[in-house]
Amino acid sequence: MRQIREMIALAMLAVSSYTDIKEKSIYIMPLVITSSGAVIISLTELVSKPAADVFTHDLLMPALTGIIFIAVIYTYREHIGMGDAYLLAALLIIAGIRYSLYTIAVSLLLSSVYALIVLAAGRIGGAGSRTIPFAPFVLTGFLLVLTMR
Repeated sequence: MRQIREMIALAMLAVSSYTDIKEKSIYIMPLVITSSGAVIISLTELVSKPAADVFTHDLLMPALTGIIFIAVIYTYREHIGMGDAYLLAALLIIAGIRYSLYTIAVSLLLSSVYALIVLAAGRIGGAGSRTIPFAPFVLTGFLLVLTMR
C-alpha cells in the first residue's frame, strides 16, 4: 500500500508543480481527489486489519497536522500561498507525517537556496515578481526523500 500512496503523491505533486510554474496557482480539485484516494486506501486497510494504529497514524494525525499547517500558513499568507498550504496538507494525508515532514524540510532548504541564488543574481525585480513557485521544490524534496529512505 505504501507504493500506491507514493505514486498518488508523485502524481499530485507533478500536476501541482506544473500548474504552479505555468499559472502560478495550485488547483484544489486534484488535491481533493488524491487525498480522497488516500483516505479510501486507509479505510480499506482499517477494514481489512482493524487496528487503532491505522486510524491514528494514517487518518487522524495527518489530518490534524494538515489543519494546523493550513491555520499557520493562513496567518502568514503574505509570504506563502494558501495553495501551498493545501498542497502540504494533502501531502500529509497521502504520504503520512514522517515522509511529509522530511519532504517539507528538504523543500524549504531547496527553495531557500534557490531564492538566495536568484537574489544574488539580481533577477528579482519589482514587488510583483518577487514570488517563486513552491510546488516544484516539494516534488523535488519528495523525490529526494524517497531515494534516501
